[in-house]
Amino acid sequence: VAEGEISGVVLMLTNIDAFKRELEKYKDVESDTKRIIEAIPLPVLVIDTDKKVKKANKIFYENFSMSPLETEDRLISELSDGQWNNPTLIKLINKTVNENIEFDKFELVVNFPKIGPINFLLHSRVTHLPLAGTSVVLLIIEDVTDKKQFEKEKLVLQEKEKLLLVDSKKANESKDDLLATLSNELRTPLTSI
Repeated sequence: VAEGEISGVVLMLTNIDAFKRELEKYKDVESDTKRIIEAIPLPVLVIDTDKKVKKANKIFYENFSMSPLETEDRLISELSDGQWNNPTLIKLINKTVNENIEFDKFELVVNFPKIGPINFLLHSRVTHLPLAGTSVVLLIIEDVTDKKQFEKEKLVLQEKEKLLLVDSKKANESKDDLLATLSNELRTPLTSI
């Protein structure tokens, strides 16, 4: 064999059936995860270990007038032109991602340019994805704007009710005084002029 000539070929065949089966399992899990997130009746963000939004459900996009392009693969602090950039929220998400410390009922008020002020209760849950070998954080967003408004209106009505009760008692006392005076006048004989 002369120098520089190929004298043989090595051919290596690899069975990739097992790899394909694992890939199909992963696709099935991803599809199931999407269906589960869509079934949640509240807005949900799926946040990865890099603290970026990987997915959001349809309700999130509808409620916040956002698209997947404006949401996915972005830090939560970048969403809605930085409207979600709340230092306490970022610390809570960091603790959830880094230390698996979940939180409930974190109250946040955000004034969104497109939709106005919204009062939230935020909840986080860590979900382990064994096939993907990672974890994600589900950030569940509960809009309590109407509830808070109702509570304010209820307090105003209760105050009005208290004032009306005070006015009613005063009116009753005045009525009783007038009736007592009239009764006394009617019982007393008229004096001649």
